[in-house]
Amino acid sequence: MKQLEQFFLLIDQCLNDTKFIRKHALSEKDFTRNRILTFRNTFWGLLAHTGASLQSEIPLLTRKFCGEIPPVSPQAFSKARNKMNYTSCKELFEFSAKKLIFHKQYKGYFLAAVDASKILPPDTSEIRNVLGTCGNQFSERAGALVSLLYDPLSDHIINGILSNCNESERKNLYTLIEQTHLENTILLLDRGYPGKEVYRFLSQHKLKYVIRMGIGNSNPRYIRESVNADQISTDIKNPDITHRIIRFKLNDNSEELLITNIYDTQFTVEDFKTLYHFRWPIETKYDELKNKFQLEKFTGKTLNSVYQDFYNQMTKLNIISYLRQISSLEINSVGHKKKISIQASIKVFLFYLPQLLHDTFRRIEIIHEICMLLKKILFPVRDGRSFSRKKKHTDLKTWFREFNRYHGLPKQDAVFFNMSDLICELAKSEDCVIMGRCADTILKNNHIPHISLFISAPFQVRVQHVMDIRNMNLKQAV
Repeated sequence: MKQLEQFFLLIDQCLNDTKFIRKHALSEKDFTRNRILTFRNTFWGLLAHTGASLQSEIPLLTRKFCGEIPPVSPQAFSKARNKMNYTSCKELFEFSAKKLIFHKQYKGYFLAAVDASKILPPDTSEIRNVLGTCGNQFSERAGALVSLLYDPLSDHIINGILSNCNESERKNLYTLIEQTHLENTILLLDRGYPGKEVYRFLSQHKLKYVIRMGIGNSNPRYIRESVNADQISTDIKNPDITHRIIRFKLNDNSEELLITNIYDTQFTVEDFKTLYHFRWPIETKYDELKNKFQLEKFTGKTLNSVYQDFYNQMTKLNIISYLRQISSLEINSVGHKKKISIQASIKVFLFYLPQLLHDTFRRIEIIHEICMLLKKILFPVRDGRSFSRKKKHTDLKTWFREFNRYHGLPKQDAVFFNMSDLICELAKSEDCVIMGRCADTILKNNHIPHISLFISAPFQVRVQHVMDIRNMNLKQAV
């Protein structure tokens, strides 16, 4: 808990330090005059962003920060954040990566998983020029590639980069490793990374690795010809490449193939099976970043604002992960194994984040309060439970019928376009009230005059309302 308190003290020092402000202001004149939106207030507003639009969030900043941030317009806030370089957000993320980590090991080694995922930033010419475009022969738009270096044992992002969407995942892997000091670490990689250059690069950096391979003829001959569950083989064409090849069956009876440069016999096939499963949490971390923290709901349309949001979201992920870790220490000491709900913990954290930033005197008390709430939003962990993957098969006749019915569009897109037409017709012909359905965006894009209202309430009020209406306790309501 002291580490988290020290981290917020470090944020306070940086945001009040003239050298830090001058280093990360885009010009020498920015943030020099005594204005309402100081560097600190602007950074607070960005970090406390909950995923809603700036139009709806900025008017609430005064209440969130108990008057520390005076009332400002969304236009004034956007103007101020464009004077702040994203490198300030990156530097504070790097602080979180170093400070907020539990140094857990598996058989004397740290673990680090690497994976990449594409995202859709705002589609502007500036972002297209730097981050590239993705799409198909019919349409294209701006895209970007996120690559993370992640510690699955501590649920912690060690490093992350946002690059051109057409960049190679392997090149991003090289960048992550060169930027990060890794010692006594096992890298866990998926099927997109195997290659001679990768093996040599990792060996030069004295890193151990476990890489998942595909099953098929695309593998090199020395891997295809391995028949034992655990054997060491050398590539005849590249004598400097030697691997320990591991084969095992999963619970659904499918076969998995791993290669590694760990030759220590203390690591058995079961240990490698465990390491294979340790790679999976990086997939759920991407789900947390993209869906639960809504990374793609960027608060600005400039390249600088995209990078600001990217690093701020990773900082918040590390803070909430650390809070879950310290709250979990007492949970599993007695009784059945339980786990903190990720979705509920994010809502609790985002509600308390403004208080953590500005209320320096009550910070320790607030951290204890968050931990007490997190200990109440638990669900049991059922080890060994799995579900078979259901694959949808569409016959040719059904495919042609749906193709004609939806004019060649995916079903979801066709339904959305029909709904959009109906909303526009209603709005043009009569007065009406439309709840949800992306109606504000649809009417705005079609230049139809309208009044848009966003109704919200503090998290605690919403929880109390659910408890009263549905007769639930606090745990069920959260």
